[in-house]
Amino acid sequence: MDALHLSIKENSLYWRTRAKIRFALEGDENTKFFHTSATYRLHRNSIPFLSIDGVDTTDHQGKASILQSYYSSLLGSVTPTVWRFDISSHYPNNYVLPGGVTAPFTPEEVKTAFISMNKQSSLGPDGFGPYFFGTFWATVSQDILEVFSSFFDGSIDLTRINRALLVLLPKIDAAVHPSQFRPISLQNCIMKAITKVLTTRLQAAIHSLVDTDQTGFLSGRDFGEPSPSPSFLGRIFEECLPLYRSITRVTVVDGSTTSFWLDKWLPGEPLATRFPALFSHSTRRHASVALVVSQGLDLQDRLTRAAEAELLIIRCFIDTTVLQEG
Repeated sequence: MDALHLSIKENSLYWRTRAKIRFALEGDENTKFFHTSATYRLHRNSIPFLSIDGVDTTDHQGKASILQSYYSSLLGSVTPTVWRFDISSHYPNNYVLPGGVTAPFTPEEVKTAFISMNKQSSLGPDGFGPYFFGTFWATVSQDILEVFSSFFDGSIDLTRINRALLVLLPKIDAAVHPSQFRPISLQNCIMKAITKVLTTRLQAAIHSLVDTDQTGFLSGRDFGEPSPSPSFLGRIFEECLPLYRSITRVTVVDGSTTSFWLDKWLPGEPLATRFPALFSHSTRRHASVALVVSQGLDLQDRLTRAAEAELLIIRCFIDTTVLQEG
């Protein structure tokens, strides 16, 4: 009976990992429904053929050749870069790494890296997943710590463990062209743990390593969000803004009937044409000049960097606009 229970438990664990469905994590995962779900995922993610210029290729070697050629073309080629200015004069390297970043790995941070992984993640190329390391940590921890120690002193040979399986997931239904697939890599857990520990260490020091003009790289910040501090040009613009406002005035007589974005109430093209990035983020595109001047712009919560730059200029126009009753 013990052998039977062990077999059932192992089979349930296998299908729980394959099904990738939340119900399987909380309920009876070893049922026909989850077997069918896993099989469906397998068929959906398979690539029966690839089509290039109307020619279908079904054999494995032919598909492999097409994919290799396509992704190799995306990588491009290496070209020499010549800097015609001294970048160190603009960004002097005065930063000093905190001692914790380059210190030997501790057992606590290594263990945390493994147990914080999703236990239901797929197995690595070596056949071991986060569930295995978390369950048998007491048994394998010493070997894992030796790997980290060898990695720290540079004596480790990563050839056998630093490998990944590349998997192509379809972006759309019935994907047939290489561009319609999204490549992902499946790495061994040990390599993911090493990366996780290094990333965790850098997070504590990132604010002292990233310049204010590089704030797009800060952890937790979406590239579509406004920058937490203005760029170099933005700071100059804001410093000069009071002077600009003092010498520039725009008078609008019929502000209540003039469209802020679509009418030519300023010299040149309408603002929607001159500032397309910011216009695309506007939630009130037919607002009048009077409404915008009195209540401000209605914009989406997140702005792209292009829209953020245009917003600085738009604000200047708004602040220098004078409404005149006609």
